[in-house]
Amino acid sequence: MKHILDYFSLLLLFFSLGCDDSKQEKPLDDRKVYVCESAMSFRYHLNPECPGLKQCIHGISVISESSAKRQGRMFCGRETDYSAYE
Repeated sequence: MKHILDYFSLLLLFFSLGCDDSKQEKPLDDRKVYVCESAMSFRYHLNPECPGLKQCIHGISVISESSAKRQGRMFCGRETDYSAYE
């Protein structure tokens, strides 16, 4: 009977180690992005010097990336090196 309990304890330990939630991707809620205040603008930028953002004549706001996504904005395709701004 003791061997069965030891075996069950090892199985329980093995399965509990496999449930590590820390590896899940965390949202980047606090990363600041730049958006044009125009009603026709639908992109967000990581670089305030992005050529797409330089065309804005309505003013530029700094907001969180999650807020930009909630507004339906997409990441600017002109910023090809995404990792350079992280």
